[in-house]
Amino acid sequence: MSAEIRRCKVTQEPMEEGYVVNFDEYIKDESNLVKAIISYLDSIKDWSNVDKDTLIKVSYAMEFHYWTQWDSIYLEEGNNDY
Repeated sequence: MSAEIRRCKVTQEPMEEGYVVNFDEYIKDESNLVKAIISYLDSIKDWSNVDKDTLIKVSYAMEFHYWTQWDSIYLEEGNNDY
């Protein structure tokens, strides 16, 4: 099995840690996470005037995102079944 390097959806940079968004997308940093949260939540109602910390708390509570680290040694061995 070949290793699948996780890449940031926004920057396309490889990731060893970051945010998992909507169960299948990866985002490397908080500023791009906030943009993804606003994009998602705006489909429900206008969240553009809500502060960053509240957006992150609401998103996390809705299980839209979480932060994690991937074991680089595990990925280098070509096994990414979790």
